[in-house]
Amino acid sequence: MIFECYFLKRKFIQKTTIALILSLFLTPHFVFTEYNGYFISVGYQLGQATQIAKNTGEIKQLANYYQELQNSLA
Repeated sequence: MIFECYFLKRKFIQKTTIALILSLFLTPHFVFTEYNGYFISVGYQLGQATQIAKNTGEIKQLANYYQELQNSLA
């Protein structure tokens, strides 16, 4: 009984210590990601993906136009 209690306490302390070390190690990286352009690049990529999703009809028409042009020249 005493051994089980000691083992559980030790396991809990190990888990919390690992979690604390990881959180202290990773927190500065998340804080400074805005300064190294991560948020800007993600925002740009999301905006580009949204624009592509909205313009699929125009892109398809343009691709068809170039395909027809290529076929007429060949």
